[in-house]
Amino acid sequence: GLMSYQGVKNLREQHRPKGEFQEPTIESMMNFINTKTGKNDVFVGSMALMANIKLSTNRRIVNHPHYEDVA
Repeated sequence: GLMSYQGVKNLREQHRPKGEFQEPTIESMMNFINTKTGKNDVFVGSMALMANIKLSTNRRIVNHPHYEDVA
């Protein structure tokens, strides 16, 4: 009925391409890491930031012990 029609309409709207993601601060940091740090340098920080660094710069990362499995 009407609810399923509205649901489909909402899904189509949400999945429509909206352009590329931009975050100037993060982009600037990744450019700095790529140009001003050594290939063997290691970075530590939040899990979300470390994931970005690993994917964008392929630098080594470590996770805070709080996130490690004690076993």
